[in-house]
Formats: sequence, C-alpha cells, structure tokens
Amino acid sequence: MELSFFSRTVHSHSSISSSSVSASGAFDARGTMSRPVRRRAIDRRIVSAWGRVCATFALIPSGGRWAVAIVISTHAVLSLVVFPHPVAQERIRQKVLALTANSTPSIIVAGDSRSFCHVDPRVLSNKLGLSEDASVNLGLQTCDVASVAAWYREFSGRVAESPIMIVSVSAWMVGPRGHGRFENNREYHAGRNIIDAAAELGLSKAARILMTPEWTLMERVSAWRNPNEREVKEARRGFDNIPPRKWVPLGGDYSAYVAYLKQLGWFRESPDGEAVWTQLRGNLEYLLSCGVQLVILDSPDHPDLLSYLAGTPGGRVHAQFRKRLSQLCKSLAIPLLRYDATNVDQKDPRKHFFDGVHLDAVGADLLSAMVAKDLQSLLDHGYLRMPSESRASAQSSH
Repeated sequence: MELSFFSRTVHSHSSISSSSVSASGAFDARGTMSRPVRRRAIDRRIVSAWGRVCATFALIPSGGRWAVAIVISTHAVLSLVVFPHPVAQERIRQKVLALTANSTPSIIVAGDSRSFCHVDPRVLSNKLGLSEDASVNLGLQTCDVASVAAWYREFSGRVAESPIMIVSVSAWMVGPRGHGRFENNREYHAGRNIIDAAAELGLSKAARILMTPEWTLMERVSAWRNPNEREVKEARRGFDNIPPRKWVPLGGDYSAYVAYLKQLGWFRESPDGEAVWTQLRGNLEYLLSCGVQLVILDSPDHPDLLSYLAGTPGGRVHAQFRKRLSQLCKSLAIPLLRYDATNVDQKDPRKHFFDGVHLDAVGADLLSAMVAKDLQSLLDHGYLRMPSESRASAQSSH
C-alpha cells in the first residue's frame, strides 16, 4: 500500500513496487477505435440528433416557434435560479438524512460501492478511539464525486465542521456513462457540456438535466408517497459487507466479465476526454474549499482480473487512470490511500474478493483496519487533524 502526500510518497505497513505506466491511446469498448475517428462519430451523432430537432422545429409556425423558444429559455433561467448547482439524487439524500439524524459524524466514508462495501465505520471509530457514531459510511452504488459534492452542498450542516472524508474514486468515474445504471448520475451529467451529454445519452435523457426542478419534485413526492423499501433499508444500513465466497467469473471466462465492466465504464476512456478529469478536479476543489479534509481511497482489484487486462487496451487505460489519479492528488495535496490485493492478504491475495472489484466481508474488515491505521498515521504526521466534535465525543464516552 502506498500513501501519497503532496510531493513525496511515504510507505506504510506494507508496500508495493511501482511499475512504469505507459500512456494509453484512445479505445472504444473493443479497444479498436482511435480518438479522431471516435470524435468524428460523436460529432455525427450530435449533428444528426440536433438536425432532427431543427427539422421538427421548422414545421412549427413562426409564432409557435417564438412561443416555444420563450418557454424553453424562461424555464432554463428559472431552473438555474432554483438549482444553480447539481442536486443530489433522492436515494443519496435519504441516506444522509437517515444516518445523520441523531449524530454529527466527524469521519465520513463516501463514494461508490467500493466505499459502501469496503470500509466499516465502526472499525474506524474503534481503532481511532472515538465513539461509534463519530464515523459514518455514506457510500452508495454508483455514487461518484459529483454526487458527494452535491449532497455535501446541501447537508454540510449535518456533519462536523471540517470533517475527515474518505472518498472512494474508481476507474468507472472517468469512463463513459452512456450505458447501464451509470447514465442516471445526473449530478455528473449536470456538470457536463449539454451537447456532449446529448451525444452520449441521447436528447431525451440529456433533457432531464434541464428538467431538474420537475424531476427533483417528482422524486421527493414519490419517495414520500411510495417509499422504496430497498432504498430505505440501504439508507439505514450505512455499511454493507458481502458474505465470503470463492469468486470465479461465470465459466471462468474473464472476457465476458471484462466486457460487462466496460459497459459500465470501467477500463475505457470517456468520450469527454480531458473534461471528465477537469470536472473531477473541480468537485474535489469545491470540497476542499468548504474545509473538508479529503482522503482518496483507491481499492484493490482482483489479481486475476489485472493479469487478464495486462497488455490490453483496457489494462493501459486502467494504468493511466491510476497514474492520473496520483498526479491529481499530488497537485491538490490530498493524501491517496492506494491498496492492492497483497495488502489485504499477503499469503493468498485472491482469497477475499466477492467479484473482480469488490472485497467480501473478511476482506472489508482487513481493509478497514488498514485504513484506520493509515488515518492515524496521517493524524500523527499532521496531514489531518481530528475535528473538535470527535475529541469531545471521545472524552465523553470514556
């Protein structure tokens, strides 16, 4: 495991050798399309989509066209006034509300399923000598850094001032979002260029960005009238550990599993190119400007999955992601906790995985203990400071 601080790397209780990383080219899901060709394909989709809209618009009488233009413009302006920033999805809002109702946590675990399943807040509190409610896990499936920034903007008053926030950043967050459940990350898409969003998602889904007030109202009314029991249970649970099992891809075929991950954005470059990293940086800078003490978590991947990807376009994209993430954390002076499978179990690195990118319950316990130990190291070296609420809580509990 390596802890990256500012301009140097400090090795903690275990270490991994850093290998040279080659810059990746641009590849599609099959790793065959070059960036210029892909960019032209996207441009053609944009022209085609907007061409159909313009052709339909041309059939409307001129007075009607003016009326439609005025209504759309007015709606867009009002939407920006009511919601000048991306709004968190209701399922994330419900989790924050549920888990901060009776406490003001000082240590927050946030981000995607790799935070949700990997870091037990009870272990953090226990190892750091804090009360149990001083730490909370607010991670959720498909919750990216844009989602974290959105809920923090709304609910910063429900957590401690200048909290320590461990944010899981995974490769899918800088990959394509046009397929699967990741297309629903409206916080991310709201921060994109609307034309790029329309090219990847299609006009109807991209239009939801402009309809944020209506969708937000519908979500909240729906949650009130017909609460989703699964989401309510998920919100109240906080941390979800996965029972141990021996994982092997269906039929031992890694190609099908990797194809599935690529569909979800893993191991592929985003069509937005540099813009996706710019947005990620902007959201991290926003959290830092609010006084949040950020720590980035890069969780381990299954060794066999990495072996399968080695030397392939997907493997090069993944290596580039790790390199860019290290550079980003260094430039923003954010500690990076990066682990590999040998940190979890040196004797049998394959043992504690639920699938290729998630640890099981035993692996989560081991990783949580390492995260707690490394947080203590960061505190001891002055890179982090414990919020005053945690100190007071710890004193009152003894």
